[in-house]
Amino acid sequence: MRWDTTQIKNMVDCRDVVERDLGAPKIRNNKYNVYRCPLHGETKGYSLAVYEDHWICYGKCNKSGDAIQWLQEYGKYTFPEACQMLGGRLDQTIAPRPVAASHKAHQPQSEAPSDEWQEYARRVVDYAEELLWSPAGEKALHYLIKTRGLMRVTIRDARLGYIPAETETDYQYGRVPFPEWKLDGKPVRVHCGIQIPHFADGQLWAVRTRRPPGLDGPKYMGIRGGSKTLYRIDEVLPRLPVVITEGEFDALVLDQCAGYMGKMVQSIALCSASNKHIDSRWLDRLVSAPVILARLDDDPAGAKAFDVLHQLSSRVRCVQVPTPFKDVNEFYLASSAADVRAWIEGCAECK
Repeated sequence: MRWDTTQIKNMVDCRDVVERDLGAPKIRNNKYNVYRCPLHGETKGYSLAVYEDHWICYGKCNKSGDAIQWLQEYGKYTFPEACQMLGGRLDQTIAPRPVAASHKAHQPQSEAPSDEWQEYARRVVDYAEELLWSPAGEKALHYLIKTRGLMRVTIRDARLGYIPAETETDYQYGRVPFPEWKLDGKPVRVHCGIQIPHFADGQLWAVRTRRPPGLDGPKYMGIRGGSKTLYRIDEVLPRLPVVITEGEFDALVLDQCAGYMGKMVQSIALCSASNKHIDSRWLDRLVSAPVILARLDDDPAGAKAFDVLHQLSSRVRCVQVPTPFKDVNEFYLASSAADVRAWIEGCAECK
């Protein structure tokens, strides 16, 4: 008997087929569901991604296919039996595509700030960028180049900026560059220091400030009203190894050493070990990475963050820079771009 496989595939949602067999997924969003892969007995991580029209394991077995092949692989059905089930010729009929609307009932994904917030925040980014490359930003630029090891092209590409303090109060509470910009009736203050804009999906999600040393409070502060994202997530390319760092400067240094020069890896930053729970909005950018290297601080917060990341996929591996360096930035400044590149290459290739 011949089967019109195109018609069968168009009639069912692959996510429904797999969910009937495996139950509720670990992660569900508009594009895909994520499970532990039963085809290779996965016990750590979640490597099986199921889309509307296909599924793929990014883990050990590396198998993939459509709904028909899922029934053959997981259910051990023959091809005619799988086609019968999906074509509705048996009682175990699987609901047709309109049921796919149920997949929209997922946990809300993170959203970019309002258009008004982004408009003013972009003005802050432009203003800070101009100041960094002016005489007023000379010391800040020296810090980025000499202390952080960033090349001028890296600084420009990342659109880093600088806002100096004009009074002692500015150091502690920041400045009000645009008095008309208000949230909850209060003028929006921008902390003084190095400005680091976070872009994603063509929008501006946040602007973080690296405050001058010696001040009370956190080293980094964000503009009120911004939204959390993964720093440089837009730069991730399919099937390229990914390195997750804690800080933006580490991510930028890695790009200098192993990104721009042949695009060996792509680095992104959590910006804090406390940001270890990655929103489902960004997971589809990471799902095709052959390996995800997590370079987090060697402390309890870093260890806890790694445990959370490793639960997403068994492809997440914890790596550390060579002793005695504490982070990528320090390693690079004490060695060379070639040394950092060799270290990353070794980490990405080791099994």
